[in-house]
Amino acid sequence: MRTSTLRELLHLSLAAAGPTVGSVRLRRVPSAGARYPVDAHVLTSGGRFFYDPLGDDLTERGSGPAPGGGALIVLALVPERTERKYGSRSLPSLLLDLGHALGAVAAAAAALGVGCRVLLEADGAALERLTGPAGGYPLAAAWVGGGAPPELAELVESVESVESMTSMTSMTSVTSGSLHGTAQTWAHPDLARLGPGDRDPLWETPEAAHVGAETIMRRRSASPPFTGEVDPAPLLAGTRLVAALPDGLRDATGLIGRGDARPALAAWAHGQPFLADAAAVLLYTTPHAAAEKTGWPAYRVACLRAGMTVHRALLLAQARGLRARAIGSWGEADLGAALGGTPGERVIVHGAVVGPGGDGATGPERGAK
Repeated sequence: MRTSTLRELLHLSLAAAGPTVGSVRLRRVPSAGARYPVDAHVLTSGGRFFYDPLGDDLTERGSGPAPGGGALIVLALVPERTERKYGSRSLPSLLLDLGHALGAVAAAAAALGVGCRVLLEADGAALERLTGPAGGYPLAAAWVGGGAPPELAELVESVESVESMTSMTSMTSVTSGSLHGTAQTWAHPDLARLGPGDRDPLWETPEAAHVGAETIMRRRSASPPFTGEVDPAPLLAGTRLVAALPDGLRDATGLIGRGDARPALAAWAHGQPFLADAAAVLLYTTPHAAAEKTGWPAYRVACLRAGMTVHRALLLAQARGLRARAIGSWGEADLGAALGGTPGERVIVHGAVVGPGGDGATGPERGAK
């Protein structure tokens, strides 16, 4: 993969290329409260790099494996950025932000005609062996470029081989299959529980938005109101999203519930009143949203998929001249139980509000709770 293509992909997906709101320069990818807790570490045949979104530049961090034909982008969470604002309520926002970042990388790759595969279930310790101990909490990765993505274990072995040529390492090998060898860097209790994963995870082909680079560069989180009428069908197609409309709830198959749920959603979303009369509220649901109920690894994957799906919807809305913003604060809002179904089977994890076109005025990022 050419370095110029990689730089363009990172510029399209993760760069701080938006206007400055307050003291924060907005980025391509939305983030709860504009806290931007996701860092990107890049491995290429030329070494290991850290991507600086403010300078839109790559800084070399040492030698590394030679993936061949592509680049590996490892995404890591820096939780204190979000926790400074949201405290103990930060975990869902952190994981949704990570999902949005993956969705942004996938969309940029599609816009550039570059292949993309993602890892949602990789073992955090294995990813940390690729980024190094100063890389935050790596919980997801994307392979961009030509050829088949390498096996994660092979990349780790390659890194360890390179390191062994320069110095002996005291870190426990990833082959232990646990995080005990990296306990010093995985001190965050929730992220330590989320970290263990598959040492031989499957690469997935993401459902990218397939929009042009111009659409990606124009996307901003729009400000209320979102009143009017929209056709949500193009945004729902091929997804598990549900749209709350004035006449009821619809998914990709058609009407699934009658009555106006938007006022209730406005209350469930920690008091965001503009949802009550919005043209459409898109909802991503999953069984048992709480980590204690569904299991920590499954909760991680559910939130990543939610972030990716909603990011795709935001870009599709932008491509159709609609105004949209992500809505990330739902607590344990149970859409399925409200429809008379089994409690816990359709808990809202993430969402977006959509309205007819306008100037797309930029407001504070999603999750202003």
